[in-house]
Amino acid sequence: MFSVPFNPKAYQTLVRASVNSKGKTIFHEKPEYHGNPVSKKGSLSYYTFGWELLDTLKKIGFKEVNAIVYWSKKYAYLGGEQFLFSAKK
Repeated sequence: MFSVPFNPKAYQTLVRASVNSKGKTIFHEKPEYHGNPVSKKGSLSYYTFGWELLDTLKKIGFKEVNAIVYWSKKYAYLGGEQFLFSAKK
């Protein structure tokens, strides 16, 4: 089970940044940083995944692949839907 930066309105994965052969980060999109408890700046998001992720997981050998969508007022999961993914070999 895992979570990743995810856009439920997209099929293809967006490559936001990559690292070249010299170890330098190359930005392909405006940098996006996600929460990181040990860094005030956050962690650079290199990808924003789309639904393609499920097909990719199947192609690399996972048999059970699921997207789990949740939202709950009771448990304070507010705002937009939250996505978790599971994949089992």
